[in-house]
Amino acid sequence: MHSIPGPIQSIVWVAVLTSVTALSSEAASDARQEGLRFATIHGRELYLDLYVPETPHCLIIWVHGGRWWRGSRDACPTELVDKGYALASVDYRLATEAVFPAQVHDIKSAIRFLRVHTDSLGYPASRMVVGGASAGGHLAALVGTTNGNPYYKGEVGTHLDASSSVQAILDLFGPTNLLTILDQSTLHGYKVRAPAVALLLGADVIAVPDLARKASPVHQVDASDPPLLIIHGD
Repeated sequence: MHSIPGPIQSIVWVAVLTSVTALSSEAASDARQEGLRFATIHGRELYLDLYVPETPHCLIIWVHGGRWWRGSRDACPTELVDKGYALASVDYRLATEAVFPAQVHDIKSAIRFLRVHTDSLGYPASRMVVGGASAGGHLAALVGTTNGNPYYKGEVGTHLDASSSVQAILDLFGPTNLLTILDQSTLHGYKVRAPAVALLLGADVIAVPDLARKASPVHQVDASDPPLLIIHGD
């Protein structure tokens, strides 16, 4: 049997650990730095909280969920720090503040900040995983499948020459195709999803199909992407 490549092994462990534990805001990290500002955009300051164990396996950049319009970086799986994973839970502008692709621009800015400061903050720059759940999983998948694409890079933050690429992606039950998600929804799901997607895109999907395609990870996937793990179900 062939051994599992390092990035895939790391992401599988992240998925397993996250799926069997509750998302909480408590951790026993020895190195915890909260409120690190990584960018300011139109007067809006963006922060991340960083948790680094003594010898981290990799750095997980965590993107919170909340239908794109609510939630905060406080909702992150900090119990993973006790398992040896460095964790950075990041802010991004919610859909009530800015429409897509602002959210992706913000997350990529956080990744560039984390890459520039890897030596001083104490995690491996060569093993960076972006992950999230629900809307956060969608954004994580979109961030990870658009490495090097200028449309998604944006100009947020001060480290624009740094790479925002990641080595693995974890999407926990996040949507991957905004062009089809509403047609595939139950009546209750439609009532929840339709206004959330419209708020993210700034209009109904039917009015902006090209933008909905750009906001769909499934349409960005190509052979150059890092390993991507999507998990749905209990």
